Order: sequence, then C-alpha cells, then structure tokens
Amino acid sequence: MISTSIRLLRIQLQKDFGINEVMHCRDAGKKRKLIFMLCIFILVGAVLAFYTAGAAWVLCVSGAQDSVPGFVVAVSSMAIFIFTLFKAGPVLFAAGDYEMLTALPLKPSAIIMSRLLHMYLSSLFLSALTMVPVGVVYGLTASPSPVVYVLMLISLFFVPLVPLTVASLVGTLIMAAGSRVQRKNLVIVFLSMTFTLGILAVTMIFSSRAENMELQDMAGMIRSAVEQVNGMYPLTGLYTSGITGGNPAALAGFAVISLGIFLLFIALVQWKYVKISSALRTHEAKKNYRLQGLKQRSMLGALYKKEIKRYFASNIYVMNTMVGYILMVAASVGLAVAGMDKLESYLQMEGMGGMLPFNPGSMIPFILALMVMMGGTTSSSISIEGKQWWIPKSLPIPSGLILDSKMLVNLTLAVPSILLAGTILTVSGQTGGLKPVWVFLVPLAYACFSSVLGITINLKMPVFNWDNETTIVKQSASTFVSVLGGMLLALLPIGLRFALAGIPADLFLGGVTALVIVVTVILYGKNRKCDLQKIG
Repeated sequence: MISTSIRLLRIQLQKDFGINEVMHCRDAGKKRKLIFMLCIFILVGAVLAFYTAGAAWVLCVSGAQDSVPGFVVAVSSMAIFIFTLFKAGPVLFAAGDYEMLTALPLKPSAIIMSRLLHMYLSSLFLSALTMVPVGVVYGLTASPSPVVYVLMLISLFFVPLVPLTVASLVGTLIMAAGSRVQRKNLVIVFLSMTFTLGILAVTMIFSSRAENMELQDMAGMIRSAVEQVNGMYPLTGLYTSGITGGNPAALAGFAVISLGIFLLFIALVQWKYVKISSALRTHEAKKNYRLQGLKQRSMLGALYKKEIKRYFASNIYVMNTMVGYILMVAASVGLAVAGMDKLESYLQMEGMGGMLPFNPGSMIPFILALMVMMGGTTSSSISIEGKQWWIPKSLPIPSGLILDSKMLVNLTLAVPSILLAGTILTVSGQTGGLKPVWVFLVPLAYACFSSVLGITINLKMPVFNWDNETTIVKQSASTFVSVLGGMLLALLPIGLRFALAGIPADLFLGGVTALVIVVTVILYGKNRKCDLQKIG
C-alpha cells in the first residue's frame, strides 16, 4: 500500500506543479508561468518567515524564551488547520480522477494515503516556514544545547499531523453530512459557513477574556497565553516539555500520539470512503418533471444565471471566496459592540507616541476594503470553466458580456455584505467621526476594482487543464496575485495616510476613491477589448 501511495503521490505532484508539462512541452510561455508561480510562492514564504521570526524575537526579548517552542507549535498548528480545513474534503472525496482510480485495482486506503500525504507535504512546508525561522531566533537568544536543534528538526515532521487530521476530519464530516441529502453543495456550504462562524465566535470570546486580564508585563501575558493554549491543545505542553525541559519521553509521546491519530483517521476514512465519494457524485432527478412555459432572458441575464449556478455548485469555490465577506460583517459587529475606543486603543500604541497624527476612524473604510479584496471570485472565474472553456468563447456573444456576467457574481456577494456592514457601523454610531457615506463608498469602489482586477489577472494566467477545483481556486498563480496584490493595494492608503496626515479625511478618502474608480474603468475597458478566442 505504501509503495502504491507514493506512486500516486508522485503523479499528483507532477500534475499539480506542471512538472510533466514543463519537461515535455516546447511552449516557453508555460515555463515562464511556472517560474512566475514559483517566485510568488517564494515571496509569500519569505514574508511569512519574516513575520514569524519577528514574533519570535519579540517573545524572546520580553523574557519568555521558554514559551517560544510551545507557542510556535500552536501558531503553526492553527495555520495548518485554517489552510487545510476547506480543501480537505474536496481533495479527499471530490477529485476529478475518482472514477478512473476506483476502476483500477487500488485499495481505497492507498488512494486516501496518497491524498493525505499530498496535503501533509504542503502542511509540512507551511510548518517549516513558521518553525525554522523561530528555531533560529530561539537558538540565538536562548543558546540551547545542540541536542535541542536535533529534537526540533525531528519533531518538525510530526507537528502537522494532528492539525491536518482534525481539519480533514471536520471536512470529512461536512462532506459526509452533505452526501445524504439532495442539495449536497448547499448543505456543505451551510455547514462550512456555520463552522467558520463558530471559530470566529470562539476567537472573539477568548480575545475579550484576554483583554480583561490584568497582567504585569509582556512576559507574563505571553506565559499566560501559552498556558491557555496548552490547556486547549495538550500536545503543545508535551512539545514544550520535550524541547525546553529536556524530557525525551514527553517528545516521544508527542510524536507517537500525533502519528497514532493520523493513522486512526486513515482507517476511519477508508471505512466510508467509497460510499461518501459515490454519494457525492449521484444526482436524484425529479420524477414529476413537466415542460411548462419557457422564460426568455437577455443574454447578460442568461449568462449571469449560468455563472451564479456554477458558483454555488462548488463548495470549495464558495468557501474560499466568502471568508472575506464573512470577516467584514463579523468585524463590523465586533466594532459595533466594542466601540471605536477599542480600535483606537489598538492603533494608538505606546511606540507611536500614544497618538496617531490623524483620525483613526479614517482607517475603517480601508479595513473593510481589505476584507473585500480577500473575497474576489473573478480571480478564478475563467479558469473554473476548465475543459468546457471552448463553449462560451465560441458562442456568438460579445466577450464583454461573458466577462460582465462573471463580475456580477462577485458584486452579488460584495454589495449586500458591504451594505450590511456599513449599516451596522452607521446605526451603531461607530464610524469614527466620518461621514457614513465613506464606509459604503470606499468598499464599494474596491469591490468593483476587485471584480475587474481578478478578470484582468485571470485572463493573463488562466489554467484549464485541472481535475480538482482546489487547484485553481486556492493554489493558482492568478488567485495568489489577485488576493495578495489586492490586499496590498487596500493597505497602501493606510500607509499613505501617515505621510499625508495633514490632509482632511474627506479629501483623502475622496481622492483614493476617485483613483480606484479611474483605474477600475481603465482595466474594464481593456478587458472588454480582449479576444477570448486567443485565451486558452
């Protein structure tokens, strides 16, 4: 089984990263795209490593060196859990090669193992990006014995197992529950969103409790936080005891428990794998179907209906693009409950002289815009067509209408979320002294910009030869560039606000909004001139 799983894993990796295509293809453009994608991954990894190393340095200089190992394990585990949660179910059960694999003389355990190993490698890479820089900083500041470095290196391979297993288990339960009903995707989306909101609620509760704690200094606060994490996730306590306490039995227990939970999950999924996978692919037709009156729509209306149905047919697509809008509404509710004083206390830090050079409320529209840029659907709306892309591009329909229908899907999600978030802030009086129009106008301008920017980038970097939607929704270069670039463009005005603190808030917000609209119009006009026949 192990050798078969490794072969399947190798094939999957070669397929996902385009290694086979680059090695055997003479198209230099595809090779350039692969190099560009690798550069993006390296850049993201470097940023993550930089911030985790900076956090470790803060912990060490505040006198909490002994808390660093357990703390970074908790942070790494949470990151792996979040990044794995919504792709675990589709990767395990909804892969496009299910029919081909089940027709071969392969055991379900081998298929499951290969897909879990695939997710394990990505989780291991994420864990290394968080733990290796922290280990270097910890070694330079705490000066542990050389044995500690060896133990940290060995234990690195066991850290991703439990968060990966828990995320996969939740994803499996959601997929299993959805497979028992007719409208599977809607149920899966509903359960996933409910679980996401639950995580946000629990996070807010713990944050509010932590704020009410009276701690004497930074080191005491960090130790208290680590103790709370150890209480919720006991494996961090075993890891800390093994690394800082020199207890090899504790570290061995950490490794054995992690590996045991991982293997137990494999056995559990194998038990119901075929049944769940088959149920997700069956469709029950209505027996009382009767042809009634036909409805006529405009071309844009018909294309929009097709796009919105396609969007909600993919639970991984919905969950990956809805998170930003959910966070935006949740942040508005949190700000309405906590009040502007809480936001100002976070922004007016001691290191900044205790006073911002401008009204902190002018940041609220850009914070909402940041979350808008996290949830764009258009960055993969062309790639999602897959091998059926020849159908829309060959229809006698203007290219602009096809692209407009895809942008309307994003606006269908963004506009109600922005109106709801803005209304919550306006009614609660938590607009930071700004005119309420800005908490609506700025995010709406960014929503239009996000829709057009995603189309622009996806036209440049489409991917049609995919078998699993997770590949293009979460892992494609187009998604990375659109989301990271869009978030950066939403954060840029906050940095400019410090340099242009003397400008009145209304003038600054109006100028940024106008600039965003102008860029949006330029990109929109450029997209409409694109010949879709040459794409793909």
